[in-house]
Amino acid sequence: MMSKPEDDGSEAGAKTALKRTARSEWKESWRVVFVSMVGIGMGGIHIYSLGAFVIPLSEAFDWPRAQITSGLTIVSLFSILCSAFVGMLIDRVGPRRVAIPGVIAFGLSVALLSTTGPSIWNWWLLWILVAASIQFAKATVWTTAVAVRFTASRGLTIALALSGAGLSAALTPYLSSYLIGAFGWRLAYIMLALGWGLVTLPLALAFFRDRPASVPDRDLRHARKPVAPAARLRETYLSVRFFGLGMAAFMSAIVSLALLVHFIPIMVDSGISKTSAAALAGALGISSAVGRLAIGWLFDRFPARIVGSLAFVVPALACALILFFNGSMIEAFIIACCIGIAIGAETDVAAYLTAKYFDLRNYGALFGMLMGILSGATGVGPLLAGLAFDNQGSYAVFLWAGIPASLVAASLILALERMPGARGDRTASA
Repeated sequence: MMSKPEDDGSEAGAKTALKRTARSEWKESWRVVFVSMVGIGMGGIHIYSLGAFVIPLSEAFDWPRAQITSGLTIVSLFSILCSAFVGMLIDRVGPRRVAIPGVIAFGLSVALLSTTGPSIWNWWLLWILVAASIQFAKATVWTTAVAVRFTASRGLTIALALSGAGLSAALTPYLSSYLIGAFGWRLAYIMLALGWGLVTLPLALAFFRDRPASVPDRDLRHARKPVAPAARLRETYLSVRFFGLGMAAFMSAIVSLALLVHFIPIMVDSGISKTSAAALAGALGISSAVGRLAIGWLFDRFPARIVGSLAFVVPALACALILFFNGSMIEAFIIACCIGIAIGAETDVAAYLTAKYFDLRNYGALFGMLMGILSGATGVGPLLAGLAFDNQGSYAVFLWAGIPASLVAASLILALERMPGARGDRTASA
């Protein structure tokens, strides 16, 4: 009997087999990708809404902008300390058992921000609750379930899941500004948390699973890949390649997340109305989702380090455009699109390259550590930008520093292939 073209070992046959694998993966697991996208979207509302709340909180309590955005610094400190341990927990008990209680706790903690009083300590205490709860509802939980299910189209599926952050970035600033204007900032926090929670929780309960549908519940324990030895995990943490990836993501995130959080104030300070600035923030979110999908598509087709390094150049471009911003809406839209592409690029790059270069049996722990590093940047970047404004009356100092920082990050990604990495059983992650 003659062999089929896809089985003949030729390049065309290999491509056909890859397409068939991709189709079977999508058919079985697309619901997990969709729920992960929604879950990641909810997990960013405390970040994407903060820009809309900066001016109302400053007017209500006479707080400087650096103090208001320091809530993200608290989140970053918790993430630095907890992300790797939460990742290990995910590897052992599965993403679903972490995600369900995490969504509930995080929604409640965001709603409690509405109870803020005039004392800045009250604000910081409430952000401690947000910081603790988000550890169990952040991207690590959702992307772990996606990464272990897909091989042929892993770049695109991870990007699709992470594009939930772009969806959130598109909807949350405008929705927050509308709710603040219509109901006041206190009720806006409650409605924001309740709205996202009522969408995310039912979907997660119904469709978010740790294993493919073809594996019966009774066989779930045996279906999971074994966790790699702790010694190998420590070796990976200490490897030059992991350090380079983490440092590049950290530097890029400092710049992009600062631009995200301060985008509305930057636009308002440049003479654009609050309503127009909030609408532009929506364009920022849409471009983020489109950019993420494009990066994921490129990851599946071109050298990952080239794609990642180009993505990390975009924050430098955004900084340069803001420095010479003339206040026109067209230029403001271009800036919003650049920031949109930049935000989350570090997460996409970290998520994909973790699966490419390291052992998938410890994906949760490894990507969790990187998410802790990125969360550190979430706290540092907006704080540094706020301090620059409070001390200088403008963001210029931060923007000039952001250009070389972004270029260094891009160079580190470009050099990853030449960096020594930890030994790993790549067959386990194939």
